[in-house]
Amino acid sequence: MDIQRFGADGNHGTSRPDERHIRYDDVIALKKVVYTEFNIEGNPQEQKFVDLVLSTKQPQVTLVRIH
Repeated sequence: MDIQRFGADGNHGTSRPDERHIRYDDVIALKKVVYTEFNIEGNPQEQKFVDLVLSTKQPQVTLVRIH
């Protein structure tokens, strides 16, 4: 919420299977309160990430294939 209040045009979260950057539950919670651009980044080969994107109907997603 602070990011938006301070005037940022958007927010970005990097989602990883081990959830060391942003937890999947965080994305669900943020989706409810973020009214600026909200981009999440993750590996499309991880079904859990694909399910997250589809369930939250993310308008912007960055796909990163991790070897």
